[in-house]
Amino acid sequence: IKKVIEEEHGEKPRDREMIAKYQWAVNKVMAGLTQEEMKEADRLAKEWRKAKPPAEVQAKTASQKGEKYLREFAEEMWRQCEMRVAVLTAWNDGSRQTMTTQ
Repeated sequence: IKKVIEEEHGEKPRDREMIAKYQWAVNKVMAGLTQEEMKEADRLAKEWRKAKPPAEVQAKTASQKGEKYLREFAEEMWRQCEMRVAVLTAWNDGSRQTMTTQ
């Protein structure tokens, strides 16, 4: 999809205009698929929805984004429900070592 946008419009990843062209490119790519390719894409999508990310990806996401996600959740619960949320977190890093917040 990025390649289609770049070839047709000259937009590069991280260009502001690329996001405006994204749905157009998805539609173009999808329209060009054969029935067999559509079936394979559907099969892959179902497989990916069932699978969880590899442990390394889970660890990276937990360490980089976990705290942010929890903070946003806690703030939203306060805003919507006036409910305080306390969270104790622990996760496995890439080497299966248990990590915790302090």
